[in-house]
Amino acid sequence: MDELRDQFLLEGRELAQQAAADLLALERDPADASLIARVFRAVHTMKGATGLFDLGPLGSLLHVAEDLLDGLRSKVLRPDTAMMSALIGTIVQVERWLDDFEAAGKLPTDAAERGRASEAALRQASGGRIAEAASAASAADTGWMEGLGGSAGDRLTAIRYVPRSDCFFAGDDPLEMIRAVPDLRRLDILPREPWGPTDTFDPFACNLVFVAVSGAPRAEIEAAFRFVPDQVELVALDDKNEGGDSEGAMTAARMLRVPAARLDQLAETVDELMIAKNELTHLFRQIAEAGLDSGISRALTAGQTNIDRVAARLHRTVADLRLVPLSPLLRRFPVLAREIADGLGKQVELRVSGDSLEVDKSIVDGLFEPLLHLVRNAVDHGIETKEARSAAGKPATATITLEARRTGDSFVIALADDGRGIDLDRLRSTAREKLGLDGADLAALSEQDVLELIFRPGFSTSAKVSALSGRGVGMDAVRSAVGALGGKVSVASKAGAGTTVSLTLPFRIVMTRVVTVESGAERFGVPIDAIVETVRVAPEQIQPVRHGRAFIWRDRVLPLLDLPDLLGEGRNFPGANGLHAMVVGEGDRLAAIAVEKFSDRIDVLMRPLEGFLAGIKGISGTALTGDGHVLLILNPVELIA
Repeated sequence: MDELRDQFLLEGRELAQQAAADLLALERDPADASLIARVFRAVHTMKGATGLFDLGPLGSLLHVAEDLLDGLRSKVLRPDTAMMSALIGTIVQVERWLDDFEAAGKLPTDAAERGRASEAALRQASGGRIAEAASAASAADTGWMEGLGGSAGDRLTAIRYVPRSDCFFAGDDPLEMIRAVPDLRRLDILPREPWGPTDTFDPFACNLVFVAVSGAPRAEIEAAFRFVPDQVELVALDDKNEGGDSEGAMTAARMLRVPAARLDQLAETVDELMIAKNELTHLFRQIAEAGLDSGISRALTAGQTNIDRVAARLHRTVADLRLVPLSPLLRRFPVLAREIADGLGKQVELRVSGDSLEVDKSIVDGLFEPLLHLVRNAVDHGIETKEARSAAGKPATATITLEARRTGDSFVIALADDGRGIDLDRLRSTAREKLGLDGADLAALSEQDVLELIFRPGFSTSAKVSALSGRGVGMDAVRSAVGALGGKVSVASKAGAGTTVSLTLPFRIVMTRVVTVESGAERFGVPIDAIVETVRVAPEQIQPVRHGRAFIWRDRVLPLLDLPDLLGEGRNFPGANGLHAMVVGEGDRLAAIAVEKFSDRIDVLMRPLEGFLAGIKGISGTALTGDGHVLLILNPVELIA
């Protein structure tokens, strides 16, 4: 059952996302009959699959949506804005229920009530004509049942089974499934399409339609087709209006689906291998220091090099196995943005690009909540009302772009809106009220520093609490969530032109090469990429500056900071005999951090800090070393900020 549930959730989400995208496209082009047909097939397939589980409200809601779409398909109904909004709301509700079902194995306790409300919205949007549309469509679609009636008093069920053309590759045997139907009274096997010339005949494609009659209870018939519910139509012969059609069987991709837990287990095993490799490095160094025969030492070094190369290649392979496309994540947001905008009386179109980019599954799983908050912020705070946009000479429909792009070993997701932008004066006013900053402090801040205030905990410019704003849980939560994934957040805004929030993240879990530094009895790791240069500062180079120290480095003055002091130990290195230091920073904001000494260069698998440790400034994560110790990985840019 777990396997069936996982398959149902996977395909259900794919179908819901496809239906949502098609509905948004249909709103722009109501005359496109192919879009209506695709949405109908997606909803019909989802409805059929719900019969495998106790999901009554979900099946009932999809049934009403299917009837409305059937009316659109048969042209009994005409698509309009109200219908599109109701159908989009239905798909959003379906996605929420799929999440609930995955988390708890059942729908929430209020599912029936919510389902009835969504069904009422669909009926209202159709002007009360859903029943009429369903009746007309059913009359047109049940011609295949003519002549299948039984004797008076029989309770028979008509069956129409249309296997998908690639069913043999999916492991389905249509004849065995038909043979499993109990109390089979009649069976007709027909070609789905006229047989073509022999030179174009595909012997590996199924071109059959099975039309049958059974006297068994409906539940027993459904059990026979439990693995292909979307390919079967069952109609009680005494109630032909229950019929539908079996369009829309999903075409399975030629791939092997592996549970994520197995990949996680494999990744953990590779992590252990990397730790063991580092342990060998530690052991080889001890052997070298012991002064063993140089020939043995060289052989050990060569063996270590080979192990390093193979282990690194294995890690890259496992990391590649965990890559998944961003599309299932990003394609949820156009519909969610539309729903949020409808609730606020605004018109918004969210466009997605770059969603084919593949990144690590753990990063994709952790991005939904921060991105949802950014979309809510953009619609609620950034986008103006229709009247305000008209007064500003902007189109009534606002545009939000959600773009993903790769940059080296990282990728960026940028959410940009064409709204009002961030009001810096309002930020300063709010900072004065809520953060206690005085006028002099605020005046000394640059525009970028003022923008950074939105990431302060509890900071909100909303005057009142609503479903979306004003609770003090905001951009600080976004930064924390992205930081836990090993990423960072930046914001840019222009008054009257809009705001862009960019998330920069690693696109896969990778080995990090670090330099180990010592400070007293403690050892820390510093990513090599974060170090501009390591230097030896002579005593005569060190100059006192107010309460600190500085020195000349490459014709510029650099502040000289002490690692113990930055870590809160409150002590400095004396510097009488000179100091070891590392130059760190970004752009022109550089500083030197003095350490007791530099040690090894090793490859580590860094794990981001979690829980209450996640907020520690200047610490990026942890790693296990070869000797079994936990190594704290420093973020030098945060340390000197």
